[in-house]
Amino acid sequence: MPKTKVREPLDLETASEQVDRLLDEANVFIAEIAVADATALQRSRRLARDSGERLTRAKAICPHGEWKPRLKAKGIPMRTASQHMKYFEQTKSATVADLPSVRNKKPSSGKSNVRAAKPPRDEAERMKRKKWAESQQKYWAKRQAELDHLRKMFEAEEVEKRKEARKEEQEARKHEKLMQSAKRAEIEAGVAAVPALGTDNPQGMLELALEIITAGYHALSRKAHPDVGGNASEQSALSRVRDWLVAIVKNPIIKTLINRR
Repeated sequence: MPKTKVREPLDLETASEQVDRLLDEANVFIAEIAVADATALQRSRRLARDSGERLTRAKAICPHGEWKPRLKAKGIPMRTASQHMKYFEQTKSATVADLPSVRNKKPSSGKSNVRAAKPPRDEAERMKRKKWAESQQKYWAKRQAELDHLRKMFEAEEVEKRKEARKEEQEARKHEKLMQSAKRAEIEAGVAAVPALGTDNPQGMLELALEIITAGYHALSRKAHPDVGGNASEQSALSRVRDWLVAIVKNPIIKTLINRR
């Protein structure tokens, strides 16, 4: 076995300052590894070895019982420190190009890497978890039943609304048909009440009716027009009556009535 080199004793103050300096340097290397990308793989490996070397030296001179508090004070995780120190011990004599990955994978033993779930600490905890799971299942089953009930209620309300709307639509159509029938009956009764004209020329009768309306309008206008001493309101009323009578004579119903006669 190679002989271990004995370090010279250091006073507590000097050792403490040297530990702080080495830890600061190691922390810088660790921070640079964290931000390094894939293109800086070799640099990351060199930084890991350098940080492991600083950590190994710092631990060798660190007073007993102060190693973990010192690492915590510097913000260096204990696991990271252990990995880098182990990496340094494995790569002391290797060149930078031959450095392996920072985290060496253990050889596969044929077993799954998935960690098995830890069993409950005791039977009481297992029963507690089982009861909690059952209560959650009952709660969500109750919630689902309430949602199903509400959905059925909404669906029933929608069905009733559609039925009411369909019924109202049918009533409106029935009422419209009754109104149309009554209007048709009224028109037919009015047509039946008109006396027969006794002519074979219905179009000539319509033209004659228009001439009578026009002649009467002109005769009355000679008295009602303001230019001959009449009143403007009387002339306006006369014009409205003339237009109303002309509209009646030209109505298609009147033409149909005359043609039937």
